[in-house]
Amino acid sequence: MKHNRLKKAVSLTAALTLCAGLLAGCQSKGPEETATEFLTAMQSEDFAKASTYLAENNHLTRVFTAVGGESVPELDEVYRAYAERMDEMSFEILGVSEADSNVLNVRVQNLDYDAAIQEAMNAAIQSQVAGDGDTFSNYAGWLGQGVQQAVMGDAGERELTMGQKDGIDGIENMGFMNLLTGGFYDYTDLTMSTCTLSAEEQESVYYIAARGDIVIGCLMIDSLSFDTAALSEEQLALLMAETEKKMRAKGIYDRLEVGDGKLTTYTGVDLNQAESVDLLELGLIDGSRGYREYPSLRKPLQNFEDSGMTVETVPQYK
Repeated sequence: MKHNRLKKAVSLTAALTLCAGLLAGCQSKGPEETATEFLTAMQSEDFAKASTYLAENNHLTRVFTAVGGESVPELDEVYRAYAERMDEMSFEILGVSEADSNVLNVRVQNLDYDAAIQEAMNAAIQSQVAGDGDTFSNYAGWLGQGVQQAVMGDAGERELTMGQKDGIDGIENMGFMNLLTGGFYDYTDLTMSTCTLSAEEQESVYYIAARGDIVIGCLMIDSLSFDTAALSEEQLALLMAETEKKMRAKGIYDRLEVGDGKLTTYTGVDLNQAESVDLLELGLIDGSRGYREYPSLRKPLQNFEDSGMTVETVPQYK
């Protein structure tokens, strides 16, 4: 009996020694070898292995989790479609930074997802303003369309910082992550906020798409009780002309409906294209930070809630 216990103890000791040796081997790998393994796993679509190199704050873990299960239910199909095209990425590690041995210079070429997604969102805004369903408010639809339509972009070079204890940090390496993913990394925290108001003389619905706190597109629908019979043909024509004038602003799309005792305006804004002066006029920015100002999501949502609107933002990331 003692002999068996001794054999088990020896076997356990040997197993622990082997594991320790393997871990030591992994830890002894240099930044360049580790980066090569990570990038090769990405390229070969071995996302289970690639995820082991990432820190918890790296949003690519959301994409990788969706490949083998459920991650963000509203966007999992888009994540899977994106992952299926990862084999089109190519990379080359150019060398180690002279200033820091944990910093690598890497060249990457991938599909230009950012440009394709921007184009798909713009088309969705215009389509919903024109009355063609929920093409913009269905954010997973235009995000997925952008993923499918992406074409090869230009190669670029960025620094990749290795050596973090918990894995490749998503914040410190945000620039590299965007280069690696063809700009898709910026959309791994995409949200759509729906703001609604229902009052006796006004009904409003606003859809706001944002990457993190940065608003990238919105659609504002306001319906006011209005005695349309009181308008002369000349007044109605003037009203329509003013609306069409707004449509000539870059990245801003308007439509006006008059009928059934209501006046309804549809205003869509692509903030990737709109000029600051027009955003200022619409109240999407306040001009306090000059040319550096970006349209923050938190500020308008708070203003809308204070005015009595109901606000819902999806998805809710963990």
